[in-house]
Amino acid sequence: MSDSADVVAVLDSLGGRQDFEGASVWRVEGTSQRERQYKAAVLETICRTHRAYVRYEECPDGIDGTDQVEPHLWWLPVGVSGEAMLDWLYMGNWQLTVGASPPKTNPDLCRSPDADVAEYVRKSGVGVVIDSFHDDVSWVIGASRNAV
Repeated sequence: MSDSADVVAVLDSLGGRQDFEGASVWRVEGTSQRERQYKAAVLETICRTHRAYVRYEECPDGIDGTDQVEPHLWWLPVGVSGEAMLDWLYMGNWQLTVGASPPKTNPDLCRSPDADVAEYVRKSGVGVVIDSFHDDVSWVIGASRNAV
């Protein structure tokens, strides 16, 4: 994943990084203005130079250039704004990945221990995964050591 220093800088700006063999994990809790700005910055930094896959039941209205890969799986264009992403994904229960192809599995990482999130990142081959819980309050973010 290119431009990883920018991604890591944004992720680390909130703190709470947990390092594991081959991957790091961050958790974000809350819906305050601070968390919203942080979440928007994370999404925008990732999407600035990468096409991300998003598993989500809602259609990405207002995000031009999105390709539907299969039912409920979207491939986003490079350059989507973080605010546009948050407006679309506000209900939660979505998962974003960056990689050559979407992972075959879609585990509930928000309810998983950090070590399991790191193991998923290593085994799936994704550069970054963001898993959002109900109402988009809680996020878990895993990033490959190659990405961070």
